[in-house]
Amino acid sequence: MKKLGLVIIILGVVVALGWWWQRSKIKEKEVEITEPVVTTGLSEEIKEKGETMTADKTAVIYFSATGNTKKAAEMAAAITGGDLIEIVPVEEYTQADLNWHDEQSRSSKEMKDEMARPVIRPIDDLSVYSRVILGSPIWWGLCPRVINSMIESSDLADKEIHLLITSGSSGVEEALETLKKQYPALNIVDGKRYNGGGKEELAAWLTK
Repeated sequence: MKKLGLVIIILGVVVALGWWWQRSKIKEKEVEITEPVVTTGLSEEIKEKGETMTADKTAVIYFSATGNTKKAAEMAAAITGGDLIEIVPVEEYTQADLNWHDEQSRSSKEMKDEMARPVIRPIDDLSVYSRVILGSPIWWGLCPRVINSMIESSDLADKEIHLLITSGSSGVEEALETLKKQYPALNIVDGKRYNGGGKEELAAWLTK
């Protein structure tokens, strides 16, 4: 009987040791499974790299009724390596619309009405850009109301904005100051009047 009792005790010890050994292995596996989940630092690093990669992206956004501003915008995009984005009115402007001698023309009526906002086609997501070159002709000394439509329908917060106007006679100052007053929360840095002076003239301004 004593021998039987001793055997039972030994078996009990063996079983207990076996149970303890299995539990330790399970815990090791749990540690192995949970350790790779801790990737916060790596994710943040990737995120930071992603932000850095897009931090200097440029969008050249332009409206062109006659083609002059389009040419300047294409040149600006080539110089900066930026993406070209056109502002397209839902109702395109005709030659009659652009007749500034006619007080009843569409453009004349729009420029007399400070609240006029011509409907435009949706602009692409601008969140990846930190710099915007805004190309525009000059109508009555100002940017056309289409430009206001674009600004007010797009998220330009935290972006560096440079106004590029095309005009044969009007300067950029009035248009630039008007936009700054209309949108004081935006970072409208400066402006440039371009009148076909060549790529070098634009490059000197865009790369300064």
